Amino acid sequence: MARYHRKVEPVVKVMQIARITFFCILITMELSYSFGRAEVCAEDHKTDLSKSWQKFRPLSRQARRVDQDLVPYFDNSTSKNVTTTSGKTAYLPCRVRHLGDRTVSWIRRKDLHVLTVGRFTYTSDQRFQTIHLENSDDWTLQVKYPQSKDGGVYECQVSTVPKMSHFVNLNVIESKAKIIGGPTLYINSGSTINLTCLVMESPVPPDYVFWYHNGKVINYDSPRGISVHTEKAQRTTSKLLISNAQPSDSGNYSCVPSNAEPAAIGLHVLNGEHPAAMQHGKHTSSGSGLPTSWNIQLYLIMNIALLTFNKR
Repeated sequence: MARYHRKVEPVVKVMQIARITFFCILITMELSYSFGRAEVCAEDHKTDLSKSWQKFRPLSRQARRVDQDLVPYFDNSTSKNVTTTSGKTAYLPCRVRHLGDRTVSWIRRKDLHVLTVGRFTYTSDQRFQTIHLENSDDWTLQVKYPQSKDGGVYECQVSTVPKMSHFVNLNVIESKAKIIGGPTLYINSGSTINLTCLVMESPVPPDYVFWYHNGKVINYDSPRGISVHTEKAQRTTSKLLISNAQPSDSGNYSCVPSNAEPAAIGLHVLNGEHPAAMQHGKHTSSGSGLPTSWNIQLYLIMNIALLTFNKR
């Protein structure tokens, strides 16, 4: 019996090995079939993509050719003259149609200085900047805090061959204020102070006009009767009224418009009326019939005469 088992055992092992080998062959065949199908699908998909691209390529080339054939041009509906006041930001327009892959630059003509290239500011003067929104045809040059020296012609240039140019003229006006009757006024104590400020050479009225006394903003809500009347017209006028003038009201008065150089005047409130040196009556006027320097001289002469008479 033991001899029988020894003879059968090798046969069983061979059959087990054969069975395992058979299953391995089946699994290998299945995997090969699956990978083969995957490769075929990928190849078919690649073929479809290639065919689609072959159909699309002529259209893409045609679209690129049409875009290149479109010649840029300037939209001349924008203003060629821009006027602003000193200190107020100016915007110089430039609208370019069909720009494509070209570049827009801004150049100051008087010295041929390149200010901006595309959206990049090329100059060290950071007051200049190009404003451009995505998918917009506008390339606007912004000039912050312009001065009279910034006035002149500016060139909007497109990098075509040959180059295209659009010119915009910037006019910067030095607006200034003036107080009538200056530089010095004398009034009698108890009179009404009436100062008139004119805003000149301003293309637009100022947003506001402030009055200062010795460097401090005047409080218009004071109970003693202080008021300001401002008329905005072709030439803005602002009047400061202070009733019952006192010696403490003496000092420097300034008129400060939002868009113009300020003006100043010296005011002296004196005890006792001296017609030669002061405005007559209970209310002030913008000035007397004689120049201010003459008034001062007459005032001094009268005081010297009075002192001499009293000594006698």
